[in-house]
Amino acid sequence: MICYFAKRDMTILLSASTELRDGFHIADDRRVEDIETGQDVFSGYLKYSSGQRIKAEEAAEVGNYLLKHSDGKDEFYTIIESEGDPDKQEVYFYAESAGLDLIGEICTAYEPSAAMPLSHYIDRWAFDTGWEIGVNQTNGAKKLLTWDDNETAMARIISTAESFGMEVSCRFDIKGMSVKHKYLDFYTARGGTVSEPLRRGRDFDTIRVKKSIENLCTALEVVGGTPDGAGIRRRSDDTFTWVKFSEYYNGIDPGSGESSLSDDHEGMHYIGLATGKATDEESESAGDYRWGMIRKGTTLVVVPSVTGHKQAKNVNGTVRYTWIMFATDEEGSNMSHLPTDRTYLGYSVNRTSAEKSTLPTDYTWVPIDPHLAFRDIYISPGTGGIADGNGRYTWIKYADTSAGAGMSDSPIGKSYIGFRYHMTSATESTDPADYVWAQIYINTTDGGFVSAPAARSGIRQDNNTFLWFLFAENGDGDGRSVLPDGHPYLGIAYDKASSKPTNDPSDYEWSLIDVDTSQTVTLKGVTYDDGDIFIRNGRIFSRNAVAQWGRYVSPDETGILDGHIVGYYESDCTDQQSLLEESIAELKRLREPEVSYEIDLIDLPDGIRIGDTVPIVDSEGQLYLTARLVKLETSAEQQKRTATFSNYKRIDTSLSARIAKLQKQQEAADSMPRYTWIAYADTAEGDGIRLDPADAMYMGVANNKVSPTPDLTDPFEYTWTRIGGNDGVNGEDAIVLRVDSTRGLVFKNNWYDTQLRVTIVKGGTSITDITALRAEFGSGAYLQWYFRKQADQEWSMLSVSDSRITEGGFCMTVTPDDVDEQITFQCDIIG
Repeated sequence: MICYFAKRDMTILLSASTELRDGFHIADDRRVEDIETGQDVFSGYLKYSSGQRIKAEEAAEVGNYLLKHSDGKDEFYTIIESEGDPDKQEVYFYAESAGLDLIGEICTAYEPSAAMPLSHYIDRWAFDTGWEIGVNQTNGAKKLLTWDDNETAMARIISTAESFGMEVSCRFDIKGMSVKHKYLDFYTARGGTVSEPLRRGRDFDTIRVKKSIENLCTALEVVGGTPDGAGIRRRSDDTFTWVKFSEYYNGIDPGSGESSLSDDHEGMHYIGLATGKATDEESESAGDYRWGMIRKGTTLVVVPSVTGHKQAKNVNGTVRYTWIMFATDEEGSNMSHLPTDRTYLGYSVNRTSAEKSTLPTDYTWVPIDPHLAFRDIYISPGTGGIADGNGRYTWIKYADTSAGAGMSDSPIGKSYIGFRYHMTSATESTDPADYVWAQIYINTTDGGFVSAPAARSGIRQDNNTFLWFLFAENGDGDGRSVLPDGHPYLGIAYDKASSKPTNDPSDYEWSLIDVDTSQTVTLKGVTYDDGDIFIRNGRIFSRNAVAQWGRYVSPDETGILDGHIVGYYESDCTDQQSLLEESIAELKRLREPEVSYEIDLIDLPDGIRIGDTVPIVDSEGQLYLTARLVKLETSAEQQKRTATFSNYKRIDTSLSARIAKLQKQQEAADSMPRYTWIAYADTAEGDGIRLDPADAMYMGVANNKVSPTPDLTDPFEYTWTRIGGNDGVNGEDAIVLRVDSTRGLVFKNNWYDTQLRVTIVKGGTSITDITALRAEFGSGAYLQWYFRKQADQEWSMLSVSDSRITEGGFCMTVTPDDVDEQITFQCDIIG
């Protein structure tokens, strides 16, 4: 491993390695990959020699970059902390892959106007940092997420990923010594499935089983998520229906001329539908929807509501505004821009500011006529048109008929409203023919008013057929209404010849929509009973669990809800079927004692990566598990890796039996004798493979073979080494000494014994004992063994009489006592 320390302009200050002991080198390095944090951490000590202190401290300065190259891979970090110790001639450094870009950036409280995709949030948190989204497996899902406090961009990114059910990781595109791209990848789950198990005695040596009933429950109170208002899939042709709400009849704010759309119906009076769309990404343009009235009679609609109402310019050319607010009494208590639960209206005219005052004394307060509490009042600026800010005006009148009879500036007692847009004069016309009229109320025989929602008539489609819609309490269309309040399901019927909708629920396609963002999905109304798990009043219960763990047992069937230990489960599911499936799985998990497993790892195979699910086998304890690798710590200097596993799952009995059989087969294979094959060839690819070394340029070695006879059909079984060349050495003269281990070439603390065996090849002859060695190299020839520990600068010789060396030096036994720290062995021919 080699590390490059660089300034923030990527000027390289120095390089250091774990393998060198002279000059700058890295000691006690530690790299941590952690799924939970979403980033990698790298730390260690930058060691230096006399006279190099200043350069080392400058290189490891906080904020500097560290480029790490190991095993053919490049990694990029920012140094977050450093601490120098001149007495030890070292500088400790701690670096993170996310770096200052994300951990130093502070994100403030935020609440979007509607449900947004993950990309919207990440672009906001990572704005101007250089980070961009790489992998995104959210499939366009949208969520309405809010934050009340300030936190770092990295913390905000992690919380966003968790809300979308994603795992995040940092990734770099590095070319040479430059970082070309910084990616944030979002996965439903990192890693894959590994087939080769970790086995006790080979990969780990102890396993501990822990059990707990601290979180056990026999029933669950279940709460799901809130539908996010995304497009509704139309079942008939796999297209989508978009749904939006607005307080304006065509979805356009007449004051600004801009679309004014919402995913929430609260305070809205019109619904916009767009059918047959190829994507669930809803348009934010009002013109893409067909609009119909969904509610009248309980709310006052004020145009506009938040800012003051712009009046026509007065005689001196100054723009004036009318302010309108609502309150609960004549003193202006509980002022609000909206009339909900308010019984008084306050107005203030000829104001110079569009921003309304919040002082009740600035307004004249009048009671809202109880007779009008069942209808809407459109408040216009008197006899003047509404200025749109572009020198144009909107005229508004009210009348008794669709022809404009009884035209008035007041809506009181009127059933029709008339509009005329983009007029050059603020003075409204008195000719009914100049207006477009729309019905708003129907007069009743008692002189009162009832609403006339457009939902009672279909919306005309482009092909001159009609689209019907109704609201209901559930997906079967029960409790149908033309109003959305308390009715979270929308029924749509397409391409109808009649403009009059039916009341038959089978005529409609029912889908859950976001008609009330305060209403979460529950299991209420769901029927389910499989003999063990059942649902009552929105709660989910287990009969088997309460029989074993219940507080008391009821004597008859009427007591099936008694004695349960009830837990609480909150899910992000936004439909009842998904919530049902997820809550069943959760109850099955919680009704049993929690079991966790801890293993002391000896070695982790190279093919396993963070996020992988791995089989774990303890044949002695008849324990067979799968577990997910969620944290991995690596040290290049110590050649050590430590793994943390979670999500343990016991494997079923039949599979356990198969694994046990494989385990025995593997153990039997480990006890079989192994052979080393030697072959010769003309090229590094094994061309001309043969056993005769004459004129050969390459020698091939294949280890741990079960057959004593070399296989010459596949050259790729061998590792090829050049033995002939311009120095005149050919295959007949080449001498190769090879050391093989019966237990591999990397040893860890507390592992079992292994034997290092020597094979010498000269030409086509293999020498495996001391007699043959002396016959070839002379009577004084012998094998000399050496060792070097991690902290040693020089090799040390082992005595030929050492008890570990047997068979005339051709075998050396290594025990756990020999590898309490990193150690390397070497053997030479002396003769």
